[in-house]
Amino acid sequence: MKIRRDHKIAAATAVLAIGVPIGAAIVVDRRTQDLADHLGTAGDVPAQIGSVDADLTGTIRLSGVALGDMIAADQIEASVALDSLLAGQVSADEIRVAGPHLSISIDRDGDSDLARLVRRLAHTGPRTRGPTRSRVRRIVVSSGTLTAKIAGVGEIAADSVELVPDEGGVRVITGPLRVRGAGGPLRGELVMARSAAELSLPHARFGRVLGVAGTGKLVLGDRTIGVRDVAIGRLSADGNLDMRGFLDDG
Repeated sequence: MKIRRDHKIAAATAVLAIGVPIGAAIVVDRRTQDLADHLGTAGDVPAQIGSVDADLTGTIRLSGVALGDMIAADQIEASVALDSLLAGQVSADEIRVAGPHLSISIDRDGDSDLARLVRRLAHTGPRTRGPTRSRVRRIVVSSGTLTAKIAGVGEIAADSVELVPDEGGVRVITGPLRVRGAGGPLRGELVMARSAAELSLPHARFGRVLGVAGTGKLVLGDRTIGVRDVAIGRLSADGNLDMRGFLDDG
């Protein structure tokens, strides 16, 4: 009888050891798919999330995230600081995005597919009574590039991007910023050492911008002119974009 009882205990243990992880995996997979479906419906784009993981430190990780052909990231990690947890706040203090690939198309009027997506997500988000203040202190982007194609102008790409949330949206701070553009017979390429900009949300429109220490070239027909010490800036949200620098035409 004891041997038979031991066999039953062993069998039950084996079932639990195998069944609980499998059951947990099924539940997580379903919740992950539910989250992807919700994002896809809210943003009106195909959405994909490979996996969701959470730990006891208040960190949530989403892997294999994609929203249509516009946004993709190897991993998105949101952390909650200890003081926020002790205060009963569960909103993220810091968000880290690894391996992002962001491809934006900007219209001639300044609107973009990203802006339209952000507006759709904001429109379907939860409504709260009274003013609210985001607890997110910063968003760090690593190991990836952000590119934007501007209709009738050209393309920009940025590395080492950091996003710092503020009251009206986010401040975008970058390392090297590459700019390519063309207008009629003139083509140009610039690399700015650093840049910063204000991005309003949910409209996703740029306000004040600044790029410094730029170098590059201008091509007109068979003639190439070097440019250096380039600065690009707009000091007010509705002002003109100014560019200054020096030409090295030989």
